[in-house]
Amino acid sequence: MNLAIVFPNEDSFYRRMGIEIYENFESFQNLLKRAEKYSRMKLKDVLIYENCDYDWDIVSKRVAVLLTSIGFYQIWKEIYQTECDTLIGYGTGYLAALVCEGVLKEQDAISMLQKKKVNSGAVVETASSKTICLSKGRLPQSKQDILEEIEYCLWNTPDDRKWNEIIQKMDGKLLLEIGPDHKLSDRLQNVSCGAFTWLDREGDSAYILENFQMKKFFNRQYGVRRLLAVIASTQNYNPEEESQEKILECYSAVKKVLDVSLQGGGTKISDDDWNLCVEKVKENFAIKRTTKDEIKKRLEKLEKETFIEFQESFKDTVN
Repeated sequence: MNLAIVFPNEDSFYRRMGIEIYENFESFQNLLKRAEKYSRMKLKDVLIYENCDYDWDIVSKRVAVLLTSIGFYQIWKEIYQTECDTLIGYGTGYLAALVCEGVLKEQDAISMLQKKKVNSGAVVETASSKTICLSKGRLPQSKQDILEEIEYCLWNTPDDRKWNEIIQKMDGKLLLEIGPDHKLSDRLQNVSCGAFTWLDREGDSAYILENFQMKKFFNRQYGVRRLLAVIASTQNYNPEEESQEKILECYSAVKKVLDVSLQGGGTKISDDDWNLCVEKVKENFAIKRTTKDEIKKRLEKLEKETFIEFQESFKDTVN
């Protein structure tokens, strides 16, 4: 799949991050339990439940974000069964990406963060890596490239100019900020790229859990639900009385597709039914005389929520 996963650095830290995932996924509990031995941090007490006071210095934040990113990625991969072709680590997020790729072990990544020292023997010799070296602006060409990038990340602040350049090169890809939070997308300035969305956001602990439980991404059934909401919520600028009847026909046609899918125990929506729904939403926009600007904004929002490339389906409407 034309997908890139983005891993943040300690700037994305917030208190009690991952609490809903911890309480609902045993794999995340086990990850933190293992990491408590390596890190000598009581992660359950100080991060998840805040049962005691803790001085969150930069190193502790880095370890906490590293583990949260790894945990989110592992659960995301298990639920969606989707392979990505590129990993991008922002700052020390590079180490989390290497762990998820299998180039580095959890305990070695934690050790490097805490000691600020690169252990060359901990990095797996690999013919190719799909984790981009942000400081170099490219994929690593050798193990030495990976070691140099880790060293750079441990001691330097990420270069946002290079960050923008890397994301610019991802134009056409789907980009997923794995979390915690979604501060990285805010760092983009005047950058054109594919759909950029996120799993987690500070202040809404149920956001990521709802995504996993409903399997919102790449899910046509959920996409049809959202298209129904668009038909219902788009303002009607057409004063003609018969427009309401036509809008209702559009809504009913899309709802029928959803109902059939739900009655079939979650039957997958076929290409023909999906295309029918798209055409009915286009018809709805035309009847209501919705502006291209509003349509584009709604499609961008839908893409972030579903990771379905709606703008491609509606390009004849917005161009």
